[in-house]
Amino acid sequence: MGNNQNELGIKQGIAPRGSELVKNSTVHPSPFIVIFLISLALPISFFIGSIRLSPYRVVIILLFIPGFLALLSGKLGKIRATDKCMMLFAAWGAIALFVTTPFDSAVQAVGIFIIESLGAYLIGRSLIRNEKTFQQFLRAIFIMLLVMLPLALYETITDHPIVLDTIRPFFNVIPKGNQAPRFGLHRAQVVFEHPILYGAFASSLLGLMYYAKIVRSKPVGGIGWLVAASFASVLSLSSGALAALFVQYVLIGWDKITKTIAYRWRILSALIVSVYLLIDLLSNRTPFHVIVTYLTFSTGSSYNRILIWNYGTAEVWRHPFFGIGFADWEHPSWMSSSMDNFWLVIAVRYGLPAFILLAAAFIFLFRDVGRIKYTNNNIIKYRSGIFTSLAGLIIAGCTVDYWNAIYCWFLFLLGSGVWMLRDDFDDGMRRTSASQDKHRAIYVVGNSDSTFYPRGHGN
Repeated sequence: MGNNQNELGIKQGIAPRGSELVKNSTVHPSPFIVIFLISLALPISFFIGSIRLSPYRVVIILLFIPGFLALLSGKLGKIRATDKCMMLFAAWGAIALFVTTPFDSAVQAVGIFIIESLGAYLIGRSLIRNEKTFQQFLRAIFIMLLVMLPLALYETITDHPIVLDTIRPFFNVIPKGNQAPRFGLHRAQVVFEHPILYGAFASSLLGLMYYAKIVRSKPVGGIGWLVAASFASVLSLSSGALAALFVQYVLIGWDKITKTIAYRWRILSALIVSVYLLIDLLSNRTPFHVIVTYLTFSTGSSYNRILIWNYGTAEVWRHPFFGIGFADWEHPSWMSSSMDNFWLVIAVRYGLPAFILLAAAFIFLFRDVGRIKYTNNNIIKYRSGIFTSLAGLIIAGCTVDYWNAIYCWFLFLLGSGVWMLRDDFDDGMRRTSASQDKHRAIYVVGNSDSTFYPRGHGN
């Protein structure tokens, strides 16, 4: 009789006494989510001694120890494979910097690296713990996009960054980039150091906006937000932003037209591999060279990225374990020292183990969250949104670099998806396995359709 009462309670959304439901039902939205997101968009900095601080770094420093202790103590649930990879990534990067950098300089560099890498991840991991806090995060970034969009449009037309110029007399503000116009339009950077970074931020919102139920109501709907995020991204006139948009449109389109097809994501993976091999067979250039050519605005830009890849990978093989730190990489004197490839920068600066650990953190999140069957349609949509947005940033990172606030945004976004691995059911979600399927009807609270590699749903 007691078991039946517990089952009935779960079916009605009532937590049985003493269960994980009661313990975790007190998780409420934190104002620090909004504070952190606003801090990413504040283009000011100041110095304490020789250390340059910015608002987002201050927020991360304040939240780092509580978040790290909460993770180690089990207050955030089990330590997941993604958590382990991120901790090892931070540790290896710190060791690599001590190996490659003079000690006096290394101490400061290591502190900044750990704060921006593990710290930004921990903020997403510790503050976004359930559907309610994830919704708060979505509302905040939607408002940020709406505020930035007219500012970006004005800057694209006039080359006048309103925010930067308005607060420059009062604060130490990031400089206005001297970027050549494209197609007769200026490149918007809004509140970031470079149009590439603004474009990366705006484009990363597309998947989240399209799938999030919170903005799918009339008259805007998912399509309206999709157009808004796309338009905002295009104003940066960045090839990286366009690459991120392209990847997300492909994933959204495939999701729409293949809902009834079994193993559809495995099929898409096979098609991508097949296209890559076909290009390799039919072209006298490598598939990487061909893809980069079509992902950039000009022949000169694509050629530069190919040179970056050639010289950058050569640097990796010369220093495979600890990288070269912040030393200059070997390249022709007529080339810019800028390396427009996020993943390559990680390998060159901190070594191949750092690249492998960071890539594995994303792979494990996709694998572990993707194999869960949820019964809450909201969470199914959130999973699709976070996966789509992350996929866009991952691919775009092959053509642009992420640094400062956008680097932190990228890793925060990674941490913000780990809550979907929780083992309790207070958010109306349910992890199931084959042995539990016979009891699944008890927990159904929403649409059982699923996307992105869930087991048992023909995907």
